[in-house]
Amino acid sequence: MKLCRFSIITLSYNNFDDFIITYNSVVNQLNADDQYIIVDACSTGKLSRFLKRVNDSRVKILYQNPEGVYSALNCGLSYAENDIVSIIHSGDFFLTNTLSIVKSEFKNCDILFGSLWKEHFTKKYYYINNVNVPTKIHEMKLNHVHPSVFVHSSVYRETKFNSTYKISSDLEFFLKCFKKKCKFKKINFPLTVMSSGGISTNKLISSFEGLVIRLQFMSFSHSFCPFILQLIKYITRRY
Repeated sequence: MKLCRFSIITLSYNNFDDFIITYNSVVNQLNADDQYIIVDACSTGKLSRFLKRVNDSRVKILYQNPEGVYSALNCGLSYAENDIVSIIHSGDFFLTNTLSIVKSEFKNCDILFGSLWKEHFTKKYYYINNVNVPTKIHEMKLNHVHPSVFVHSSVYRETKFNSTYKISSDLEFFLKCFKKKCKFKKINFPLTVMSSGGISTNKLISSFEGLVIRLQFMSFSHSFCPFILQLIKYITRRY
């Protein structure tokens, strides 16, 4: 494993205009020993042609039939070779010098996060800096700033994403990290711009999934949680 090197992961599927924004923001900041893993869900058209032309030793492209976001992320994580891992979705992008800032700050922690700018559906941007290092389990909000989160690869080796959930497995992941006493660190600096749209903005699905995850981690009845989870699965299939 290479010390202080990045493995960045992006999922892609057909939307070239969003993807190329993310791609350029990543490759323009990579060093020679960094790694960019693209997990593509068998795109066609312009994005497919672009990926076939990529000739960069730092970029690894994996092709996977669509099986859900978290299945694809776990696939990408299994190829991560370096010690600092970031997941940045298509359409989101790193601000200038994000990786150099993270490299200098990633000390004495397992998970580092910063603030971010988030695009509203009106195309205006607002600043999110109200997520802090959690001291109690109910304070966990890192899923709200997930594009600005950087995780040591040893954490991902021990804890993978739960593909049962459509869009909220990152919340479960961070709660597991909290219970395992991972060390969190916040830097008061914007690292990423998060685009609007995408499945993660579906408030109904995220609210239901978030509810069952938090119930499980806050020691509510485990016999009750599976019932809620089955209800969520039924509802989310309809959206």
